[in-house]
Amino acid sequence: MSFFVVMVLPAVVIYAFYNIITAWNEQQSLNEYLELVSQYQDVRDFLTDPELYTFDYRAHEGIEEDVEETADITLYREDGYIVHQTNPVQAGTQREAMPSLYEGLYNAEMTYSHFHTKEPVFVNDEIVGFFEVSIPRTEHLAYVQSRSTLVFGASVIVVLFMSALIWFVLHRRINKPIQALRLIWIDLPNMWIAPKAFHTRKEMKLESSFSILKK
Repeated sequence: MSFFVVMVLPAVVIYAFYNIITAWNEQQSLNEYLELVSQYQDVRDFLTDPELYTFDYRAHEGIEEDVEETADITLYREDGYIVHQTNPVQAGTQREAMPSLYEGLYNAEMTYSHFHTKEPVFVNDEIVGFFEVSIPRTEHLAYVQSRSTLVFGASVIVVLFMSALIWFVLHRRINKPIQALRLIWIDLPNMWIAPKAFHTRKEMKLESSFSILKK
Protein backbone atom coordinates (compact mmCIF):
# COMPACT_ATOMS: atom_id res chain seq x y z
CA MET A 1 0.00 0.00 0.00
CA SER A 2 2.81 2.40 0.88
CA PHE A 3 4.57 1.63 -2.41
CA PHE A 4 1.36 2.45 -4.28
CA VAL A 5 0.96 5.76 -2.48
CA VAL A 6 4.57 6.89 -2.94
CA MET A 7 5.30 5.63 -6.46
CA VAL A 8 2.04 5.06 -8.32
CA LEU A 9 -0.30 7.74 -7.00
CA PRO A 10 1.90 10.71 -8.12
CA ALA A 11 2.06 9.25 -11.64
CA VAL A 12 -1.73 8.81 -11.67
CA VAL A 13 -2.28 12.40 -10.52
CA ILE A 14 0.12 13.80 -13.15
CA TYR A 15 -1.48 11.68 -15.90
CA ALA A 16 -4.98 12.82 -14.92
CA PHE A 17 -3.84 16.45 -14.80
CA TYR A 18 -2.27 16.11 -18.27
CA ASN A 19 -5.49 14.64 -19.69
CA ILE A 20 -7.56 17.47 -18.23
CA ILE A 21 -5.28 20.12 -19.74
CA THR A 22 -5.25 18.32 -23.12
CA ALA A 23 -9.04 18.09 -23.24
CA TRP A 24 -9.31 21.73 -22.25
CA ASN A 25 -6.88 22.72 -25.02
CA GLU A 26 -8.82 20.78 -27.64
CA GLN A 27 -12.14 22.31 -26.60
CA GLN A 28 -10.65 25.80 -26.54
CA SER A 29 -9.07 25.30 -29.98
CA LEU A 30 -12.42 24.21 -31.41
CA ASN A 31 -14.24 27.17 -29.89
CA GLU A 32 -11.63 29.59 -31.18
CA TYR A 33 -11.68 28.05 -34.67
CA LEU A 34 -15.45 28.41 -34.91
CA GLU A 35 -15.22 32.01 -33.73
CA LEU A 36 -12.49 32.84 -36.25
CA VAL A 37 -14.46 31.24 -39.08
CA SER A 38 -17.49 33.35 -38.17
CA GLN A 39 -15.43 36.55 -37.99
CA TYR A 40 -13.65 35.83 -41.26
CA GLN A 41 -16.90 35.07 -43.07
CA ASP A 42 -18.32 38.45 -42.01
CA VAL A 43 -15.16 40.23 -43.18
CA ARG A 44 -15.06 38.30 -46.45
CA ASP A 45 -18.68 39.10 -47.26
CA PHE A 46 -17.87 42.80 -46.99
CA LEU A 47 -14.59 42.67 -48.93
CA THR A 48 -15.97 40.86 -51.98
CA ASP A 49 -17.58 44.12 -53.13
CA PRO A 50 -15.69 45.06 -56.35
CA GLU A 51 -16.30 48.78 -55.73
CA LEU A 52 -13.70 48.65 -52.96
CA TYR A 53 -10.85 47.95 -55.39
CA THR A 54 -10.56 51.45 -56.79
CA PHE A 55 -8.89 54.65 -55.65
CA ASP A 56 -12.27 56.18 -54.82
CA TYR A 57 -11.91 56.90 -51.10
CA ARG A 58 -15.69 57.19 -50.74
CA ALA A 59 -15.98 53.46 -51.41
CA HIS A 60 -13.78 52.81 -48.37
CA GLU A 61 -15.72 54.91 -45.86
CA GLY A 62 -17.50 51.98 -44.20
CA ILE A 63 -14.44 49.75 -43.90
CA GLU A 64 -13.19 51.12 -40.60
CA GLU A 65 -16.52 50.61 -38.85
CA ASP A 66 -17.58 47.34 -40.48
CA VAL A 67 -14.26 45.51 -40.87
CA GLU A 68 -11.27 47.06 -39.18
CA GLU A 69 -12.67 46.68 -35.68
CA THR A 70 -12.28 42.95 -36.28
CA ALA A 71 -9.33 42.58 -38.66
CA ASP A 72 -6.36 44.31 -40.24
CA ILE A 73 -6.78 44.41 -44.02
CA THR A 74 -4.92 45.35 -47.17
CA LEU A 75 -6.78 45.80 -50.47
CA TYR A 76 -4.94 45.50 -53.78
CA ARG A 77 -6.04 46.42 -57.25
CA GLU A 78 -5.63 43.75 -59.93
CA ASP A 79 -2.30 45.30 -60.96
CA GLY A 80 -0.91 45.11 -57.40
CA TYR A 81 -1.36 48.73 -56.29
CA ILE A 82 -2.60 49.13 -52.72
CA VAL A 83 -5.92 50.99 -52.62
CA HIS A 84 -6.54 50.68 -48.88
CA GLN A 85 -4.64 49.48 -45.83
CA THR A 86 -5.40 49.36 -42.12
CA ASN A 87 -1.93 50.68 -41.34
CA PRO A 88 -2.14 53.53 -43.84
CA VAL A 89 0.16 54.15 -46.75
CA GLN A 90 -0.50 56.70 -49.46
CA ALA A 91 -2.88 55.02 -51.90
CA GLY A 92 -1.37 54.23 -55.25
CA THR A 93 2.24 54.81 -54.21
CA GLN A 94 3.01 51.25 -53.11
CA ARG A 95 2.72 48.28 -55.38
CA GLU A 96 3.06 44.59 -54.60
CA ALA A 97 5.05 42.47 -57.03
CA MET A 98 2.71 40.26 -59.04
CA PRO A 99 4.40 36.93 -58.14
CA SER A 100 4.17 37.87 -54.47
CA LEU A 101 0.55 38.96 -54.90
CA TYR A 102 -0.47 35.56 -56.27
CA GLU A 103 1.62 33.63 -53.78
CA GLY A 104 -0.28 31.98 -50.94
CA LEU A 105 -3.81 32.60 -52.24
CA TYR A 106 -6.47 30.75 -50.21
CA ASN A 107 -3.75 29.63 -47.81
CA ALA A 108 -5.08 30.16 -44.29
CA GLU A 109 -2.17 30.60 -41.91
CA MET A 110 -2.52 30.40 -38.15
CA THR A 111 0.30 32.00 -36.17
CA TYR A 112 0.59 32.41 -32.43
CA SER A 113 -1.14 35.80 -32.48
CA HIS A 114 -3.03 36.07 -35.81
CA PHE A 115 -5.12 34.27 -38.40
CA HIS A 116 -4.00 35.35 -41.87
CA THR A 117 -5.25 34.67 -45.41
CA LYS A 118 -5.44 36.23 -48.88
CA GLU A 119 -8.03 35.85 -51.65
CA PRO A 120 -8.80 37.33 -55.07
CA VAL A 121 -12.06 39.11 -55.91
CA PHE A 122 -13.80 38.26 -59.18
CA VAL A 123 -16.31 39.99 -61.44
CA ASN A 124 -17.51 37.86 -64.35
CA ASP A 125 -14.61 35.45 -63.83
CA GLU A 126 -12.07 38.28 -64.03
CA ILE A 127 -9.90 39.35 -61.10
CA VAL A 128 -10.57 42.94 -60.05
CA GLY A 129 -8.55 42.90 -56.86
CA PHE A 130 -7.19 41.04 -53.86
CA PHE A 131 -7.79 41.32 -50.15
CA GLU A 132 -5.41 40.29 -47.40
CA VAL A 133 -6.90 39.75 -43.95
CA SER A 134 -5.22 39.36 -40.56
CA ILE A 135 -7.48 38.67 -37.57
CA PRO A 136 -5.93 38.93 -34.08
CA ARG A 137 -6.31 35.79 -31.97
CA THR A 138 -7.36 37.70 -28.87
CA GLU A 139 -9.21 34.77 -27.30
CA HIS A 140 -6.22 32.50 -27.87
CA LEU A 141 -3.81 34.95 -26.25
CA ALA A 142 -6.11 35.41 -23.26
CA TYR A 143 -6.51 31.64 -22.98
CA VAL A 144 -2.75 31.03 -23.07
CA GLN A 145 -2.28 33.57 -20.29
CA SER A 146 -4.99 32.04 -18.11
CA ARG A 147 -3.77 28.51 -18.86
CA SER A 148 -0.21 29.40 -17.86
CA THR A 149 -1.46 30.81 -14.56
CA LEU A 150 -3.66 27.77 -13.96
CA VAL A 151 -0.94 25.25 -14.81
CA PHE A 152 1.57 27.01 -12.57
CA GLY A 153 -0.87 27.16 -9.65
CA ALA A 154 -1.99 23.55 -10.12
CA SER A 155 1.62 22.38 -10.40
CA VAL A 156 2.51 24.06 -7.11
CA ILE A 157 -0.49 22.45 -5.41
CA VAL A 158 0.34 18.99 -6.82
CA VAL A 159 4.00 19.25 -5.77
CA LEU A 160 3.06 20.36 -2.26
CA PHE A 161 0.45 17.61 -1.97
CA MET A 162 2.84 14.92 -3.21
CA SER A 163 5.61 16.16 -0.91
CA ALA A 164 3.29 16.10 2.10
CA LEU A 165 2.00 12.65 1.15
CA ILE A 166 5.49 11.20 0.70
CA TRP A 167 6.65 12.74 3.98
CA PHE A 168 3.63 11.28 5.78
CA VAL A 169 4.21 7.79 4.36
CA LEU A 170 7.95 7.82 5.05
CA HIS A 171 7.33 9.15 8.54
CA ARG A 172 4.98 6.29 9.31
CA ARG A 173 7.13 3.60 7.69
CA ILE A 174 10.61 4.71 8.75
CA ASN A 175 10.78 7.57 11.24
CA LYS A 176 8.22 6.27 13.71
CA PRO A 177 9.78 2.78 14.00
CA ILE A 178 13.23 4.36 14.44
CA GLN A 179 11.92 6.66 17.17
CA ALA A 180 10.26 3.69 18.87
CA LEU A 181 13.55 1.75 18.82
CA ARG A 182 15.38 4.75 20.27
CA LEU A 183 12.90 4.94 23.14
CA ILE A 184 13.31 1.22 23.81
CA TRP A 185 17.09 1.56 23.78
CA ILE A 186 16.99 4.52 26.18
CA ASP A 187 14.68 2.68 28.58
CA LEU A 188 16.60 -0.58 28.35
CA PRO A 189 18.54 -0.10 31.66
CA ASN A 190 15.29 0.64 33.48
CA MET A 191 13.72 -2.49 32.07
CA TRP A 192 16.43 -4.70 33.52
CA ILE A 193 15.27 -7.45 35.90
CA ALA A 194 17.58 -8.61 38.70
CA PRO A 195 19.33 -11.81 37.74
CA LYS A 196 18.32 -15.04 39.26
CA ALA A 197 20.20 -18.23 39.60
CA PHE A 198 20.81 -19.69 36.19
CA HIS A 199 21.20 -23.41 35.89
CA THR A 200 22.38 -23.72 32.30
CA ARG A 201 25.42 -22.45 30.48
CA LYS A 202 23.21 -20.88 27.79
CA GLU A 203 21.29 -18.87 30.36
CA MET A 204 24.52 -17.69 31.98
CA LYS A 205 25.85 -16.54 28.62
CA LEU A 206 22.65 -14.60 27.92
CA GLU A 207 22.88 -12.97 31.36
CA SER A 208 26.46 -11.92 30.66
CA SER A 209 25.42 -10.27 27.37
CA PHE A 210 22.66 -8.26 29.04
CA SER A 211 25.10 -7.18 31.75
CA ILE A 212 27.39 -5.73 29.09
CA LEU A 213 24.47 -3.85 27.49
CA LYS A 214 23.47 -2.46 30.86
CA LYS A 215 26.94 -0.96 31.38
